[in-house]
Amino acid sequence: MPGPQSLTCVVFLSVFLVPCGFAAPEGELPADPSRIERLTPEQAAVLVKKPGLDVLPLTRLATLDADTARWLARFKGRGVWLTRLTAIDAATAKDLADFKGTVLDLGGLSTIDAAVAEPLATCNCQHLYLDGLTAVTADTARTLASFQGAQLAFNGLQRIDAPTAKAVATFRGRTLWLNGLTAVDAETAGAIAASSCDSLMLSGLRTLDAAAARSLGRFGGNGLALAGLTRLDAETAAALGVFAGQRLDLSGVTAIDAAAALELARFKGQQLDLSGLTALDAATAAAVAQIKAAGLDLNGLTALDADTATALGGYKGFWLRLRGLAALDPAVARRLVHYKGDALDLSGLPLLDVATAKVLAEYPGKMLALEGLVQIDAATVNALGAFSGQMVTLGWMSKLDAETEKALAVHGKIRR
Repeated sequence: MPGPQSLTCVVFLSVFLVPCGFAAPEGELPADPSRIERLTPEQAAVLVKKPGLDVLPLTRLATLDADTARWLARFKGRGVWLTRLTAIDAATAKDLADFKGTVLDLGGLSTIDAAVAEPLATCNCQHLYLDGLTAVTADTARTLASFQGAQLAFNGLQRIDAPTAKAVATFRGRTLWLNGLTAVDAETAGAIAASSCDSLMLSGLRTLDAAAARSLGRFGGNGLALAGLTRLDAETAAALGVFAGQRLDLSGVTAIDAAAALELARFKGQQLDLSGLTALDAATAAAVAQIKAAGLDLNGLTALDADTATALGGYKGFWLRLRGLAALDPAVARRLVHYKGDALDLSGLPLLDVATAKVLAEYPGKMLALEGLVQIDAATVNALGAFSGQMVTLGWMSKLDAETEKALAVHGKIRR
C-alpha cells in the first residue's frame, strides 16, 4: 500500500504532468475522431498530436470545457469540427479562439450571447462557421462580424431584420455566408448589400422581387451568389444585370425567357453561371449569347440542336462552358465552332467519334477542353491533332493501346 509520499507523487503527476503533454493512453480513444462522444483534457492532448490527422471531425462531442478546448486549439491541422455542441461558455470560447487552423466549425451552437460572442470574434482561424444560429440580436451580430478571418458563416439564419442585417454586413473578410435566408425585403437586402466583403452567399433565397434585386445589385463586392433562385423575370434580371462585380451565380435558374436573358445581358463581369438551365430554344439562346460577361457557364444543357448551337456560337465572351453535353454530332459541332472565344469546354462528353473530332479541331480558339472522355482511339487523337490553338485537354484515361499512346506523343498540344 503506498505511503503518504507516494500518494503525493501520484497527485502531482496527474495534476501537473498531464497538461504538460503526459496524457492518457491513445488506446482509450476511438480510431475515428468522429465517434468520440466525450473528451477529457488528457485525451485531447493525445488526440491533437495524433499523426495523419488533417482535420478533427468531433461531430458527436456534445460538451466541451475550457481545459479540453485549450488542447483542441493546439491542433496543427486545417480544421476542428464541433457541430454537435449546442452551447459553450465564455471561458471555453476564449480558449477555442486560439485555434490557428483554417476552419473552426461551431455549427451546432443554437444561441450565442455577448459574453461568448466577444472571445469567438477574436478567433485566429480563417473560417468561422456558426450555422446553427437561427436567430441573433443586432448587437451580437455586430460583435461576431468583427471577426478578422476570411469567411464568416451564418447559414442557419432564415430571416433577419434590417438592423441585424446591417450589423452582420460590417464583416470585412472575404466571404459572408447567409445561405439560410429564404426571403429578404428591399430594406434588408440593401443592408446586406452594404457589406464591404468580397463575396455574398445568398443561395437560400427562393424568390427575389425587383426591389430587393435592385438593392442587391448595388453590392460593391466581386461575387454575388443567388443559386437558390429558380425563376427570373425580366424586371428582376434587369436589376441584377447592373451588378458591377465579377461573379454572378444564378446556377439554380431552370428556365429563362428571351426578355429576361436580354436584361441579364448587361452583366459585364468575369463569370455568369446559368448552369441550371437544362434546355434553350434558339431564340432564347440568341439572347443569352448577348451576355457581356467574360465567361458563361451553361453546364446544365445536356443536348443542343443545330439552331441553338448556332446562336450560342455568337457569344462574344472569352470562355464558354458546356460541360453537361452528353453527345455531340458533326452537324451541331459545325455550328458550335463558330464561337470565337479563347476557350470552349465540352468536358461532359464521354465519347467522341472521328468525324466530330475533325469538326472540333476547326475551333478557332486557344483551348478546347474534353476532360470527360472515358476512351479515345488513335484516329480520334489524330483528328484532334489538327487543332490550331494552344491546347486540347483530356482527362486521365487508363489502358490506352500502344497506337493511341503513340498518337498522343506525336501531338504534344493534346494533354491529359
